[in-house]
Amino acid sequence: TKWDAARFLHLAVDPSRRDPEHLACQPAEDSHSSDNHRDMDDRDSRCEANAFRVSEEAHAFFPMFPMCVRFVANVLDQFSDQYGCIPKHFLPPSYEGTTVLAALLWNMTCFLLTTWALNDATQSILANHTGRNTNATATLARRVTLIFIYNPASVFFLTSYSESTFAALNFVGHAVYLRMRTRSRYAWWILAVPFWMAASYTRSNGSINAVFLMLEAVAILMSGTRYGATRRTLHTSLDTMVHLLGAALVMYPIRLHDVQGWNRHCGSMAALQANAQDRAPSQHSMPEWCTGNDIHSFSLYKHVQREHWDVGAFRYYEWKQIPNFLLAAPVLIASFLGVCLWIRQSMFQFHRIHPLPRTRSPLDATRWGVSWGMQALRLSDIQTRANLPTKKDDDVARDDDMALICMPAMLPYYAILFAIALVGLIIAHVQISTRLICSSSPAMFWCLAWLSLRQRIAGLRIIQCYCGLYIALGIILHVNFLPWT
Repeated sequence: TKWDAARFLHLAVDPSRRDPEHLACQPAEDSHSSDNHRDMDDRDSRCEANAFRVSEEAHAFFPMFPMCVRFVANVLDQFSDQYGCIPKHFLPPSYEGTTVLAALLWNMTCFLLTTWALNDATQSILANHTGRNTNATATLARRVTLIFIYNPASVFFLTSYSESTFAALNFVGHAVYLRMRTRSRYAWWILAVPFWMAASYTRSNGSINAVFLMLEAVAILMSGTRYGATRRTLHTSLDTMVHLLGAALVMYPIRLHDVQGWNRHCGSMAALQANAQDRAPSQHSMPEWCTGNDIHSFSLYKHVQREHWDVGAFRYYEWKQIPNFLLAAPVLIASFLGVCLWIRQSMFQFHRIHPLPRTRSPLDATRWGVSWGMQALRLSDIQTRANLPTKKDDDVARDDDMALICMPAMLPYYAILFAIALVGLIIAHVQISTRLICSSSPAMFWCLAWLSLRQRIAGLRIIQCYCGLYIALGIILHVNFLPWT
């Protein structure tokens, strides 16, 4: 293993790599010579700087995936050594090798769970559109599922990366939310929010689900048809507060991870390190960023990403990175195309009800655009089938695929797709956009499925060639430790 996979596995085998005091050098033997004292101080400073570098870089990798891998590895060892359920020759000879096997088994399980969740979420979306489950609904959901199984970033869903774990927690949360919110007002909160919190403790982009809940909260506030007039204010306020509380809880693990990193480097850990080396705490006992920053406003994760990986707005825009931009171009184009298609279809539907006057001023066009946006956001929280005419059986198969791209309820999902694609294009290392988007947004696969159905043979062949090429290149390049997305 190499790159991020090696870092995740090291943290699974030895979680103390996050703690700088466990990485510091042992104090050298004392000497009365002033030159030796200076050499000892220089040596200690270099060792501490290296320990801080290792522990800071470890902070860029969230704890959930290494914890899960370590748990599975311990279970395999226990079943082999204590219970004899697994013959010893079936497992690697070392604990490190068992950890690699555990990561593979864990990610395969998560990949299957993600596949089921995406299929279930798609069927729930379409059932809300048609008011029932049909053969056409199941067929379209299978198309979406197949595109995910053969997605261009599938190599990262099986190797020792956190994408598979994150996608499973993320997509299961959406599947639960889509199923439960039409049945009970608050059951989704109890079931979906814990999955999204775990996703935030797996990858930092878990914060997108907080954005999703905040959009839903705004939609609830703008919706005036969910309840009768006598209960509208109370229920609307309560629903909004529940969604905002869920958004705060989803963000909490990310903040917790930052606070834990601060305490390891700037809190009691730094004092313990100085005491263990039998000297008073000095400026070398803590990283430089501990001074002049406040725990409540400082984000260690952002600092590490910026200082160690040069992550930031437009920092990756260099001539030498053109090949990486070309690698990410297909998924970024597909994402922005999906967002544009949703906007186009949504505007078209709104125009049929509220047409623009033939002679209009820029102010009229602006007002119409604002009205469209407000209407789209308001409808995103209403059961779509209640706002659409009843469909005949022969119309369902023809119109189901349109639900993937033009349903009002799809607004939060395409907003998230746009935000993630923008992060990949502007802030993150652009080559990770493929796995970033494929593990974060179900709308990506809904868009590809819609394109494959609307463009028929040509669209399907383009998607097949794209996914097949990236799968083949990923298998060849990644397993040979060559740069890939």
